[in-house]
Amino acid sequence: MDSLGARFDTELLALFQDYRADLRHQFRRNCFGYSVALVLLIAVSFASAWVLIGIAVWTFMLVGEAGVAYGHSETPDSMGFRRWQSRRDWERAGRGDKSSLKRLQNVQ
Repeated sequence: MDSLGARFDTELLALFQDYRADLRHQFRRNCFGYSVALVLLIAVSFASAWVLIGIAVWTFMLVGEAGVAYGHSETPDSMGFRRWQSRRDWERAGRGDKSSLKRLQNVQ
């Protein structure tokens, strides 16, 4: 029974590492989109106050996302990880993966 628990812990850790890598990938993609939009917005209307407010709000949101992607707030027990894991199981089950389907049936 102990080896089963140890195997489950290593699988959970590997899955959690995939989740963290996915968070970082999304963050990098959002940073690139932010950079392109920032350059375009500044080029289009240099002195507009609403553009500056939009840039400030987007920057604030991106900083918050960086805290989640690179901080230690996410753990294998956090809701973000559990939602990601469930979504991943549903997608794989939809493609016919038997182990994901069994996991979803055991949860419900």
